[in-house]
Amino acid sequence: MQGRKPSRMTRYILLALVLIAVLGITALQNQLGKDRAQNQLLTGEVAELEQQNLELEARIADLGTDEAVAQLARERLHWVYDREIVYIDAGE
Repeated sequence: MQGRKPSRMTRYILLALVLIAVLGITALQNQLGKDRAQNQLLTGEVAELEQQNLELEARIADLGTDEAVAQLARERLHWVYDREIVYIDAGE
C-alpha cells in the first residue's frame, strides 16, 4: 500500500508550526544578542568597580599612617601646626 498524500489541512498545520518555530528562533536570537550586549556592559562595570575597590583598599591602608591622618585633618578640618601662619585669600 502506497502512502497517502497529506491533506491540505495537514500541510497548513505543518506550515504554521514551521512558521511559529522560525519566529520563535528569531525572537530568541534577538534576545540573545541583547543579553550578550548587556553581559559585556556589566563585565566592564565589574572591572571598573574592582579597580575602584583596589584603589579604596589602598587608600584605607594609607589612612593608617600618621602622615595621612594629618593631611586629611588639614584638608577637611583646616587644622594647622603650631607656629604655622595661615593666609586667607580674600578674593574667593
